[in-house]
Amino acid sequence: GAADMQSALISDVQDAAGSYMSLIELTKISGRLLVISIFAMQKSPSSGWILLAMPAVMVAFALARAGKYIQVCDDMGDQELGVLHFVHDTCANYILIADYKQRPQVNDMFLKKIGDLTNARIPKEKVEVNNHYAAKLLGPLVTGIYIASQAKTVLSGGMTLGCFLATLHAFSSISSNFSDAYAVLMSLSASIGSMRGLTHLFNLSTDVGEQRDLLRAHMALNAQVRQIALADCDGEPYATDRIPLALRGVGYGYVPRALIFHDLNLSIPQGSLVAVFANGDSAGRSTLLRLLGQRLVPTRGELYIPTHLRVVHVSTAPTMLGHSLWDNLVFGDPGADPKRVVAILEELGMRETVAHIKTGSVKFDPPWIWQDIFTSSELAKVHLARAFITNPEVLVLQRPLLHYSGISRSRRVVLRAIRHHVANRGLCMPAESAPRRRPRTCIFTPETEEEAAVAD
Repeated sequence: GAADMQSALISDVQDAAGSYMSLIELTKISGRLLVISIFAMQKSPSSGWILLAMPAVMVAFALARAGKYIQVCDDMGDQELGVLHFVHDTCANYILIADYKQRPQVNDMFLKKIGDLTNARIPKEKVEVNNHYAAKLLGPLVTGIYIASQAKTVLSGGMTLGCFLATLHAFSSISSNFSDAYAVLMSLSASIGSMRGLTHLFNLSTDVGEQRDLLRAHMALNAQVRQIALADCDGEPYATDRIPLALRGVGYGYVPRALIFHDLNLSIPQGSLVAVFANGDSAGRSTLLRLLGQRLVPTRGELYIPTHLRVVHVSTAPTMLGHSLWDNLVFGDPGADPKRVVAILEELGMRETVAHIKTGSVKFDPPWIWQDIFTSSELAKVHLARAFITNPEVLVLQRPLLHYSGISRSRRVVLRAIRHHVANRGLCMPAESAPRRRPRTCIFTPETEEEAAVAD
């Protein structure tokens, strides 16, 4: 979900990068330990067993504590992710929460989530403190053992005081470096959960391969169809404009063995206005438009749309980016002519949006400045205007008239704009250049039979 991706991008990636730096730091510490240990062995060969005991004890302690530390880190990570999920879900569904007067209950749930997160942090901090002091105590302990074992040798003259003090200093440095190495190892242990999360996300199944194969098949078929169209054109310009959109034996089911429809055959000439209408629910209209909008891949059969045509699918529910109003309008065509943008807004009767644009701050206003004050029907028009501004050759509209009452002026205005988009080969485009533009095809789902009657 969105919270998992947010956690991966903000936290897990940073932990993974930190783990790489920790490995480099561990390599540096290991090099220092090797040099200091060689020096200590040369000065006091009898201290070799102590030098071997220190890493052995450290590694044994690390292995004994690693499982516990990984567990408490995972528990805290799960609680943090739970808070992220809860906050994301609350923000996305705040209107529902407010409508049902559930804000006090949601506040209580949030406090419980925060309490669980705090309780998960306490064991982690306890383990970190114990690990820290255990590593720090090992050095003085080993140093004390060395002093006790070698003191008689110094007093008897078997080792000079200078050599003893130098070796003692080397043991102090070894102890400090082992403590640092242990801290790095614990840091690496803490990042194991993040690495697991990233590995899971990186290995999620996608439809990239399926889309790649489909695109290659379409490109090969498109080359054949173009050759046929050019051979039959008799010198006619823009012969590829006569290549239709086609469905041949198409079937689709969200569950492969339970097809919503099957053996669907359809040919749609470019430049057509097509209404997909059926009485009753569960007729497969929305699914068919998702197929034509290239949001879904047929379970069976072949769906062919010439690959040189741009296809834009517009969903029923208005979708807004968390950006300025202008960025939302020109999302599909960032270089759109501002005059044409305003002309499209006026064609759709978008008074609120035009008034907001004339304030001059439309390119910089944050989303809460305009999304909270626009009516739902105005937001629906912004959602539709973005598609007209993008000006694709194939426009697939899921119930574009749903957000307006049956006899409202807005419904008539939107229906007229759809017709103009097809007839003029682009809404609010220069009429004199229309013959040189590719045809515009629009497929939409009307609400009534009367609206369906305006289609070709």
